[in-house]
Amino acid sequence: MGGADYMVGGAGNDVLNGGARALGTGVANIGVRPTVAAGFSVEVHVFDLDQDLYGSRLRIHLVSRLREERRFSGLPELVAQIERDMQAARSLLAGKTPSSQAAPAWY
Repeated sequence: MGGADYMVGGAGNDVLNGGARALGTGVANIGVRPTVAAGFSVEVHVFDLDQDLYGSRLRIHLVSRLREERRFSGLPELVAQIERDMQAARSLLAGKTPSSQAAPAWY
């Protein structure tokens, strides 16, 4: 199965401040990052969050697949596509509300 980019309906960090807390919505890539040949990873970008989360344990809720992972001709083309993915995800997530049965780190 190939990788893909997803909308993240909620990202929560369950290790900061001693408990679960909602961080926000965003986008994620799950795949092999073919443009940079960097191997498999799960990368999450939380919108409007100015905090270093590298090495943190996160719980994410995947809402929808945005597109298949693919190789781009270079970093400028990849960055432009990421910007389009972020705009699409923000628009699509703007009207969504979480389920009342969702975990505490979801909003």
